[in-house]
Amino acid sequence: MKKLLPLVLSVMFSSCATLFNGDFATVKLHVKKNVGVAFHSQTVQAQYAVESVPAAGGDSFLNNMWKEVYLFAPRSKDKLLKVSLTRSTDKRDVYIKPVHSWLHYANAYPFFWLGFLVDYNNLKRFSYPSNVYIDFDDTTTKGYIAHKPFSNYKWEAVINPPFLNVYLFNYNYVNVSGGPFGYSLGLNYHYKK
Repeated sequence: MKKLLPLVLSVMFSSCATLFNGDFATVKLHVKKNVGVAFHSQTVQAQYAVESVPAAGGDSFLNNMWKEVYLFAPRSKDKLLKVSLTRSTDKRDVYIKPVHSWLHYANAYPFFWLGFLVDYNNLKRFSYPSNVYIDFDDTTTKGYIAHKPFSNYKWEAVINPPFLNVYLFNYNYVNVSGGPFGYSLGLNYHYKK
């Protein structure tokens, strides 16, 4: 018990982001294969970047078009991560905004609210989106999206089996019933205007 008390107190008076986040945030950039990527020292400087091509499998449409660039950037509150894209003679700059790390919100767990105060002036509470998809030709978004893009002109079948649903009706007696309903079938077609 005497050894457990200091551990519990150190976790209560610290924060999840401080304990588990490092000084650098890992950002996986997904860019088209024919686009070059560069980082500049005017904003957050990348420590190092590793370029790789995704392994076979998964969505073959995306694997044929995208390559991955891993970036390890220092955490920052205000500084935008500047990514320069080049393709033949064209050049375009994309600025990635910092966001709160998901570990910062883990401080909401009961009795660990003091972690928000610890993180208030700590840069480890910030991060960049972990997956960033950048399309050189896209002019409709802010320059990047943080989710997997839809494949254009592609059919997609969706089948979702249900989870066991449990309902509790409390009308002067306890009646617990479960239902296997909730199957969903769907057919999606993704297109681009």
